[in-house]
Parts: sequence; structure tokens; C-alpha cells
Amino acid sequence: PQSSLAMSVVTVMNPRTGESDFSFTSTTTAEIGTIVAGCKEAQKAWAAAGVQHRVEVLGQWTGEIKKRMPEIVAALTADTGRVAMCNTELGALFGFIAQWSRLGPMLLGAEKPQQTAKTPGLGHLSHKNQHVPLGVVANISPWNYPI
Repeated sequence: PQSSLAMSVVTVMNPRTGESDFSFTSTTTAEIGTIVAGCKEAQKAWAAAGVQHRVEVLGQWTGEIKKRMPEIVAALTADTGRVAMCNTELGALFGFIAQWSRLGPMLLGAEKPQQTAKTPGLGHLSHKNQHVPLGVVANISPWNYPI
């Protein structure tokens, strides 16, 4: 078995042709640790920036994706072997971003920070909602819906 510390070359096969499309060098465990540490540090500033700033950044990201849409569709098509669905998936992504950009400020701004509520019928119990970002999250997306 290969050590988790060693780099290896991964060959990516085209699902339609069975031929190699490209290859890349895998990330080592040490590199992943460095990347995650950097993400944890950046996440602190992201959380502190507030909801409106995050909405603005998502809008900028949407603009960048739209600029590179032909390139992204070509890569997704090569990776998944599907052409029509790639455009549909990107359209859905834009819809998700727009929806959460509208809902996020409403949902996160609806309650006062540190608002405490009493439990009906159990006055001795209270609870407080706190919106705390999750931090660094790893995601392995499904091959048939990679975005």
C-alpha cells in the first residue's frame, strides 16, 4: 500500500472513450494540513465580514462562473460524459446562489444576536440562538452532479 505521505500521479479517464484525458499529482497529507490550516484562518475573516459581504462575494463568484461557463461546461462534459445536463446544473447553481443570497440576510438578520427565549410552560428553561459558521468542511461531490 502507498504511504499517505507520498505523492502519486492520478490518471483521469474519459467515461465515453475510456482514454486518459489528463493526469495530476495528488496532494500529500502534509499539504492538506497546510491547506486546511489556511482555510481555518481565512474562515475567521469570512465569518467576521458579515452576511452582506458574503452575499456580495457570492455575486462576484457568479459573475466569474458566467465568464468561464464555456470552459466549465467543456470540463464537466469531459468529466461526466453528459452535455445537456451540464448547462442545466450551472443554471441550477445560479438559482441556488440567488435564492440563498436573498434568504441568508433575512434568516440571519431576523433574530437579534444573543436573543434569549423562554420555553413555554417551562419558565426555568431558556434558550439562545447563535448563528455560528461551521468552519472548514470537506465535500466529496457526486460524479453526476459535481457543482
